Amino acid sequence: MITDLSNRVLKTNLTEVSQFSSKSLLECGMRFDRLSTCFGYNTQTQVCRVFKTCSRNGPMEYEEGWIYYSLDKLSEKVEPENCQDIFERGYTTSGIYTIYPWDESDKDFRAVDVFCDMETLDGGWTVLQRRNRGSTSFNQTWNKYKIGFGSLNETFWIGNDVIHQLTRQENVTLYVAITLVNGTTLHQMYRRFSVADEADKFRLFLQEPEPNGTLGDSMVNTGYSYHNLHGMPFSTYDQNNDPKSRCGSSRGIGWWFNSCGMANLNVPWETEYFAWYPVVPDGTDVRGTLMMIRPN
Repeated sequence: MITDLSNRVLKTNLTEVSQFSSKSLLECGMRFDRLSTCFGYNTQTQVCRVFKTCSRNGPMEYEEGWIYYSLDKLSEKVEPENCQDIFERGYTTSGIYTIYPWDESDKDFRAVDVFCDMETLDGGWTVLQRRNRGSTSFNQTWNKYKIGFGSLNETFWIGNDVIHQLTRQENVTLYVAITLVNGTTLHQMYRRFSVADEADKFRLFLQEPEPNGTLGDSMVNTGYSYHNLHGMPFSTYDQNNDPKSRCGSSRGIGWWFNSCGMANLNVPWETEYFAWYPVVPDGTDVRGTLMMIRPN
């Protein structure tokens, strides 16, 4: 998306629009003017410059600390859409970052704070769900699951609206992990994951489980067709969308249900409901869970 024009530029070939303090290149890029064609950032002085025009031709004059960037196409986004975008810009520390998963033309366009895992399997993962024993309740309403709840530094659900935006255009991999009470962490990946919009009840599309996961596949090829969660709508205690069961209301959680199912990362841990059958047969075995995605 962004092309490095190097830190040697002809200052007379640039028409300067504005200059301001900026804590990082990422922040500088986020304030990039759509009517401009390039911007510069000085890592030493933490100053951002935004230009109306930018040229690669002519004599080059060195300016210490400056690196200049240009968009190959003005229609491409400077704002990161996911944690992979942020990772590719050189941010390799796990933590909370701001992304822009909505199209700018969308009436709901806005920034979203997310937790990025920059360490697992080469990094760039956007965390959708994280639970730690004894923290935030997952017995929440349809609207809470839609907009998200919890604390990004601890336990949270990112929100079904955000999950839909992150998966509506790109093929993404879902990474699931369960940490047991004895400290062992098990994982499973699916190479095709997406969630529909609210009009389609945040329907789950999940395929291509990796064969080498230590959890095994308990969401698609379960051995029982009536527990296959691929194609199932989301349910909560106040909106049941599984015609075969009322697990959303009976178990007090939001999830994709199909005759309840054999895998559920939001299951109450004080019960013996399936968490990830048969490897993790009930919630009392679980100390923590994690769901995160990355573009393929």
